[in-house]
Amino acid sequence: MLNKIKVSISLLIPVFAVFCSGLGFAQGLGFSGKIEDSSTKKPLSFATVALNEKGTITNENGEFEIQINPGKYLLTIKFLGYKTFQDSILIENDMSGTFPLERISTLLETATITSSRFEQELGKVTVTTEVIPPRLIEQTNATSVEQALDKVPGVNIIDGQANIRGGSGYSRGIGSRVALLVDDIPILRADAGVPNWDFIPIENVERIEVVKGAGSVLYGTAAMNGVINVKTAFPTAEPYTKVTTFAGIYGDPKDSRKKWWGKETPFLTGSSVAHRQKIGKLDVVLGSYAFAESGFREGSFSRRIRGNANLRYRITSNLNIGLNTNVQKGHQVSHLFWANIDSGGYKAIPEALVTEQQYRLTVDPYLTFIDGWRGVHKLRGRYYDVENDNGNFLSNTTRARFTEYQYSIQLPFWESNLTGGAVAQWADAKSDFYRDTVFSSNNQAAYLQLTSTPFPRLTMNVGARFERNEIITPDSATNDAQPVFKAGLNYRVAAFTYLRASYGEAYRFPTIAEKYISNTAGTIKFFPNPFLLPENGWGLEVGVKQGFALGALKGMFDFSLFWNEYSDMMEIVFGCQGPNCKSLFEGPLNSLGFATINIGDTRIKGLEGSMLLSGKIGGVNLNVLTGYTYIDPRFLDNIELQTRFSSSDKNLLKYRFRHVYKGDAEARYKGFFLGSDVFFNSFMEAIDIAFSDGLPDLKKYRAKHNFGDWVFGGRVGYQAESGSRFSFIVKNLLNEEYTIRPALFEAPRNYTVKVEWVIK
Repeated sequence: MLNKIKVSISLLIPVFAVFCSGLGFAQGLGFSGKIEDSSTKKPLSFATVALNEKGTITNENGEFEIQINPGKYLLTIKFLGYKTFQDSILIENDMSGTFPLERISTLLETATITSSRFEQELGKVTVTTEVIPPRLIEQTNATSVEQALDKVPGVNIIDGQANIRGGSGYSRGIGSRVALLVDDIPILRADAGVPNWDFIPIENVERIEVVKGAGSVLYGTAAMNGVINVKTAFPTAEPYTKVTTFAGIYGDPKDSRKKWWGKETPFLTGSSVAHRQKIGKLDVVLGSYAFAESGFREGSFSRRIRGNANLRYRITSNLNIGLNTNVQKGHQVSHLFWANIDSGGYKAIPEALVTEQQYRLTVDPYLTFIDGWRGVHKLRGRYYDVENDNGNFLSNTTRARFTEYQYSIQLPFWESNLTGGAVAQWADAKSDFYRDTVFSSNNQAAYLQLTSTPFPRLTMNVGARFERNEIITPDSATNDAQPVFKAGLNYRVAAFTYLRASYGEAYRFPTIAEKYISNTAGTIKFFPNPFLLPENGWGLEVGVKQGFALGALKGMFDFSLFWNEYSDMMEIVFGCQGPNCKSLFEGPLNSLGFATINIGDTRIKGLEGSMLLSGKIGGVNLNVLTGYTYIDPRFLDNIELQTRFSSSDKNLLKYRFRHVYKGDAEARYKGFFLGSDVFFNSFMEAIDIAFSDGLPDLKKYRAKHNFGDWVFGGRVGYQAESGSRFSFIVKNLLNEEYTIRPALFEAPRNYTVKVEWVIK
């Protein structure tokens, strides 16, 4: 294990001496204190504290200290989402105190960090951003972050790949246009660029932030269509422990011919423990998770166990260091395609069963320092070890290292923030499908963003990044370097009305797997494409965010129009043949093979509307999230040739839902609650014709199910004031027979009992 965890703690040293130079503040009287939430007593980190023109920001424990000369001052304290505190004070001796701030009760002041890399009000961001609280994870018993994202308007997960507003099609375990982060650090698998959703510590999630739009400037090559950032929780003033356990079974399919099991009904069960506590200057977060499922698909199962620990130590009020770790082992068997749509609906072709034994490990050291000029220095790293033991099919070992230095400072004019940083990543991958030898990749980048408010109602930001990527094989090396830019405006028309517009450039370099994968499993082939080019693009968005109140109910409505264009777009295709499958047009279409190719220039435009509602009607607490997304995804060149290899004769990009609707609502009265959820995916009009014609009964199924799918769920239970909760949850309430990805049926009706104990 120690050989695997070669984490260079020296990553934390290079700028340490520079940081420490800021500890020597000007001599004089000391004015110190702590900023906290007036109701919860939660410390407020990175709040702005100013005595006239001299100021600082609070550390991650809400503490601050200013060296000042004797005199009379105007004390001003500001924190995102809270009312500004101002008072005149006379300082004649050292002074210290606690300052409670009152929260502003509107959803528009929700704090978000992902869209700008510093805390900003949700109403003021320049690109559509969703903030998902942990209650949406807990309410429906999401067993992974992937399932939690099913609630987010405009987001679809297709075979494990995140798809934001149709930005991606079907990509089985290769490549991603959406960056996945945990605590601001990338966690896509380095060789294939894919997420491991079940590895993320869902038991300790504080919130999930989803940015819809090109994120390449701030997050690099994988963020072409957006960013998903999972923020984990830290301790509050009082210790917190939560124990969760659940158990469920799958009901019989609507079509009795598809029931392959006898008396041993497919089941799922799991449990987790989360603990958070402050011990002196040490913050401790511990978590564990165990899950087992006997799948509703014949022969499939999943077993995994995970443990994590986040530690943060406050050396001084301005200097913190920390170490986060997460480790998981798992074993699973999954299906690629059904055997047929009758008795084989939940069975698989023998060659289409995938067995995988998994090992995952992350070790994340970090350092945070607040200097004397309202600047925040962050130095963080990640070691990410992935091992998949699948015999001769997709077995691989990947070890990735990531390091980033970021500096963010509040400038003394126009409420401005300047954020910049430098990033370096390295990865080594060895696999059967890389000729059982080592392939390497590396990435270096620098970025800078300025956000300011030159006029009281107008927020502006501009940003740029320069990035270099390289893949090194035993025979050659390929590299590419490009700049990308972004700009955005947000104008507050009225007290609760914000207009926004943004432009962002996008860039993605191919992964090792996309260029060099070469493997066969039964009749399924994966072909390399060493000629694969990077893809580029840009996105435009205009939108409005409107807050409103209906008595004690508070809500927020968001509407946006978006237009994205891409050149040399990369997509995995089905039906390509040959060792150098450069295009759709080489070789016959009777080979069950996959390859990633540049499909040409494309355009995706559309619109999206969503609404968030929270509050009380009488004595009933109500929470609602709902949204609709429409996309128009088209080829811009080679249209006749592209449609020749599509199941549709229309000019449509493949594997997209043009209409998606999602909704979730829960009402609670004196602890008792009733909730429901729903989603609708329209018919997936275009897929690869070789896929449609080559797999058993797929063409027949698509001809019969050519409208779309409505899927409902429900829950009922009781929640105590402590937060403890008992739930009875039903998924796929009407037992619909449907697919998200062609040739793979989703689960029949599922019944789950979940119990959560909260100890404070």
